[in-house]
Amino acid sequence: MNKWDTSRAYSNAFFIAGCLAIIAGGSSRLGAGQEWNNFQSLYAESFRDMSSSERANFIINASSSVSLVILGLLSGILLILISVFVTKIF
Repeated sequence: MNKWDTSRAYSNAFFIAGCLAIIAGGSSRLGAGQEWNNFQSLYAESFRDMSSSERANFIINASSSVSLVILGLLSGILLILISVFVTKIF
């Protein structure tokens, strides 16, 4: 559709997609960590035995796991490697 006719255009697209995947994976965890102050005041019956910091950590870990960061990092690296191979092969 975009009429990309060179391998360099495809390589650039894979590189940009890889960078965005890495940034998205890291920023999801960072964004969940910054919401810590909002979760301090959260109270529910199931959290009765937890302190406010334990509640916040539980919600942060549940909403954005470390595996999401690892997935973003690995898929970003894979896309960047594909961009290198596209340039070399074609």
